[in-house]
Amino acid sequence: MGLYQNSSSFVKNRFEIRKYFCKLMYMKTTKNLFYGMVAIVFLATTTNCGAPTTDKKTTVLLDAQVKLERDLAMYEDTWSRFLKGDTTVINEDRFQKDVVVVTAEGDLVGIEACKNYYMNYLTGFSDIEFTILEAIGQGDRLVKHWNFKGTHTGEFFGIP
Repeated sequence: MGLYQNSSSFVKNRFEIRKYFCKLMYMKTTKNLFYGMVAIVFLATTTNCGAPTTDKKTTVLLDAQVKLERDLAMYEDTWSRFLKGDTTVINEDRFQKDVVVVTAEGDLVGIEACKNYYMNYLTGFSDIEFTILEAIGQGDRLVKHWNFKGTHTGEFFGIP
């Protein structure tokens, strides 16, 4: 019987060792998988892996957007200063020499014609409010939809 018990306990111990070894291998594999996943996530977040590349077309569009935003800011600044009485802002730095003001009576061309046209707003109205409702641009062109309010207190295009 003693031999049988020893064999049984040997088999039992062998089974326990095998069970322990399998558990240890399972834990090691799980640990390696975890570290592998952490490494993949780290590499994916620290490199451009999966990030869209910037091609020439995208760069051109982004540059155009920056230019448009800069032009819109200059437009708002120009008219804000002009309507406060600073007529010097209508100049070659802010307008093309051949700027065109489209009117019902015909087109006015040039910086001085533009300045003279808009001077009517300064002489004709007090408490001026100028609001840009919408502005769209492409290249060096801007199209604006704006609203002008004020009290008619002076001569405006010949109207007393």
